[in-house]
Amino acid sequence: MLRFILFLSVSFFVLAGYTQDKYEKEVGIKKELVPQNGIDFVSKLSFSKKVKWYKETGLTSSSVEAKTKHMGIRYSIEFSMEGVLEDVELKVDFNKVPEKTRKQISYYLAEKYGKYSITKTQVQYSGDEEDVLSFLISKNDTVPIQTKYELIIGAKVDGVFKSF
Repeated sequence: MLRFILFLSVSFFVLAGYTQDKYEKEVGIKKELVPQNGIDFVSKLSFSKKVKWYKETGLTSSSVEAKTKHMGIRYSIEFSMEGVLEDVELKVDFNKVPEKTRKQISYYLAEKYGKYSITKTQVQYSGDEEDVLSFLISKNDTVPIQTKYELIIGAKVDGVFKSF
């Protein structure tokens, strides 16, 4: 756990000045068009609700994404077009982010923007496919996976409200 917090702290401050413009377009696809490895990975998670599949196209790449809601949490599982796991994102309430991380994020946003509002928070897990799967199934936090946070915020910049 300490390694996770240290990694997150270093990652957050290294990337503190960096904001990313993101363009994504999602189009629903049939399960038959999904790489078999993606289907196999998702089936091991035993979701209780239907999984919907999408092709996501960005500025420089495309991917396949599985989306569902399980036990009140929205899951988004992204694979390369070849079926290699890229990451798993879970939508969470910002208050569920570990306190130390939440304070670091809040401090940074307050320093950079003054007033701001967080409209969406996702925790993102990536790493070795078997490790990520093990973590998702058992919630074993000693598994060596990478954890990041993705936030959508609103703030005024030069008197104009913007979304980041």
